[in-house]
Amino acid sequence: MFRPAALEDLYAIAVPTSSSISPDGSRVVYAVKSINRTSDSEISTLWIASTDGLSPACRLTDGEYDYAPQLSPDGLRVAFLRQVNSISQLHEIAIGSGEVATLTRADQLPKGAGLPRYSPNGASIAFSARVDQSGRTVSRDAPLVADFLNDKTDGLGRVGGVRRQLFVLDLENHGLRCLTEGDGDTGTPTWSPDGSKLAFSAATEPDSDLTLMRTAHYVQVDSSLDSAPVALRETASVNGPIIWTAAGDALISVVNAKYHIGPQALLLRSLEPDEPGVLLTADLDRNVMPGESSGSAGSLSLTPDGGSIVFCLREHGWTHLHRVAVEGGASIPLVAEDNQVITGLSVASGVPWASFVLTDQHSFGEIAIVDLDTGVVRTISRLTEESLPDVELLAADQRTFEISDGVAVHGWILRKKSSTTTPGPLLLDIHGGPHNAWNGVAMVRNLHHQLLAHRGWSILTLNPRGSDGYGQEFLKSVIGGWGSADMADFLEPIDQLVAEGIADPQRLAVTGYSYGGFSVCYLTSHDDRFAAAIAGGLICDFTSMLGGSDLGLFFIQDQYLAHPLNDLQRLLEMSPISQVSKVNTPTLVLHGEVDQRCPVNQGERWFASLRTLRVPTRLVVYPGESHLFLDDGRPSHRLDYSTRLIEWLDQYVPDTSGTQKRY
Repeated sequence: MFRPAALEDLYAIAVPTSSSISPDGSRVVYAVKSINRTSDSEISTLWIASTDGLSPACRLTDGEYDYAPQLSPDGLRVAFLRQVNSISQLHEIAIGSGEVATLTRADQLPKGAGLPRYSPNGASIAFSARVDQSGRTVSRDAPLVADFLNDKTDGLGRVGGVRRQLFVLDLENHGLRCLTEGDGDTGTPTWSPDGSKLAFSAATEPDSDLTLMRTAHYVQVDSSLDSAPVALRETASVNGPIIWTAAGDALISVVNAKYHIGPQALLLRSLEPDEPGVLLTADLDRNVMPGESSGSAGSLSLTPDGGSIVFCLREHGWTHLHRVAVEGGASIPLVAEDNQVITGLSVASGVPWASFVLTDQHSFGEIAIVDLDTGVVRTISRLTEESLPDVELLAADQRTFEISDGVAVHGWILRKKSSTTTPGPLLLDIHGGPHNAWNGVAMVRNLHHQLLAHRGWSILTLNPRGSDGYGQEFLKSVIGGWGSADMADFLEPIDQLVAEGIADPQRLAVTGYSYGGFSVCYLTSHDDRFAAAIAGGLICDFTSMLGGSDLGLFFIQDQYLAHPLNDLQRLLEMSPISQVSKVNTPTLVLHGEVDQRCPVNQGERWFASLRTLRVPTRLVVYPGESHLFLDDGRPSHRLDYSTRLIEWLDQYVPDTSGTQKRY
């Protein structure tokens, strides 16, 4: 007997976050994230499974938080990061031994190590690590001095003089060398095929704190060579991992032609500093997902024969797997069904197979493998089924709405199928970004969607103008027009659902986070149809984003097309705060206390303004939480967020009798 999902199920769900496939494709090591309710924290452990499915998966590690595994070139060892007291250090385990070796320590790297990358012969590991270059060895209460705008980062807080530098660890003698210096802030490195060089991205361009420009570099690894990194300057900014061609004579990277807003494409770049690069996916009107090979948004790798690149592509909100020849040409979809999201890609070096994390409408994520020649996919884990064996996950239905100006808006409606035709309550949930996208798959952070749907609600998730996965024209069409350019993309689909008898016009609600929180503020200051609103991690005043947000200048210049100092009046007019006096909708404001992306003062201003106007409102601030706490914050805070959202809907959205519950 199946039951609906409950918010408390958050404590039972196990989700894979990354994978690493052995060179011969026989097994996969992967990280699984779950929750320790007693400590109110996430835990992560490493597991190993055979790809033939003939034997059960085995647990490899039992640290507080073990993640980012990478199998050695011989497939016998696993390098990974272990987090202790919130600091990640590099560790290694020999498969079958059970013994974990500590490779880096706090006395060497007090701020921890980054993602590990084995050298081709397995004798060394390269990684980037955060180093405090300010010389601040005195009290932690000493003043923090900033000369550039990159002095703080969401999730890390004020970083001061901390920058990531490139390190190489010799596994035989445990010697640790730093290969870079300065303010460049290096990305995750990649070894050349012969092991003589490392490629990486770094923000070494003048005024990179103003442009977010990152440049590809390579450096000789041999300690006997007095070699400085070579910068391969290009008009495009590196926006993700870098890999080498099989011959080691060129680099391939994900780049962004305008630094921030697409197209994100694959660039082939020779090692000659003055040679222009070749865009390999220039004719593909979709964004390549950058990510890291251990992580969240996708990755890229060569096929074993070196002739093709395997990469992730954003399509209609989903993330699919494609391949393209190294010399360019048409891309070939490998895993590209509707309602699928692929992350944590790893490609075997000896056979044409890859592993990845596959999320769909029936699972919060499973480990899968694909034959790169045939595209045949096999799932080798059952994590959602094992962690929630009696839970029924409702699947959302795709919809496309024709807006009055001719633009098509894609989205999903999640609701419980019923034989009744009575219109019910509808919740519009607006994604962040604005260049993110909903995808219709199961998401841990949205367990409340499942609960509400089982209670008779319809949950509407739309990808309005500005969403990724629908081409560059669509992606850019919201720039300079947040709110005004996409308002019809939200309201007209609701009108259509009301006309169809799905939504009750007296029982409409709206919620959203980040850009979605901004949209909640904008919509409720321009329209009174919503009975309740919940705005999370919001922006309401563009004039205070410069200096307030870690990406404030980027928001103002690239998203609002304004000058942060010369266009203050226009920025104010574009801001929801300028229209707050028109808001009548009861609004719950939810915000992380140390959010550096959309600072908490934005939420405080919206709350204080509504309270001054005597509009029903409430402010909830989550101590110690950054902008991304709905994904990685304290589990109790994430559960509280969803609980308060549901309670606010219960309080202010009329029930079937037309009355509101006030308590």
